[in-house]
Amino acid sequence: MPIGKNQTRLSSILEEEGLLERSAAADWKKVIGEIADLTDHNDHNQALVVLAKALGDKRAQTLMEHIQAISDEVRHTPQGLIQVRMHYVSKPLMDMAKRKMSPEDYEAVHAAF
Repeated sequence: MPIGKNQTRLSSILEEEGLLERSAAADWKKVIGEIADLTDHNDHNQALVVLAKALGDKRAQTLMEHIQAISDEVRHTPQGLIQVRMHYVSKPLMDMAKRKMSPEDYEAVHAAF
């Protein structure tokens, strides 16, 4: 879903005023590439861990550790667990990414998933 011009302008104004922080990840291209590689290999759990670490979201990291432990134990990620992951990790992380990343980097992360 493309970001509208008004959203981009609002984000720029808020950032200039110090009301919106961009994430301090050193190299988003590297993070995006790693996420794309992981999702290409169907490792969405680890891709979300990479994004959570890059955004500094410790809660998402902890939740993903537990989700991954269950997935490892049953040797796949059950549909119910995928729904939990989507609701409690993926959606909040993408919302955070939208706030903290440049529109271009956010679109690249969104496309990588």
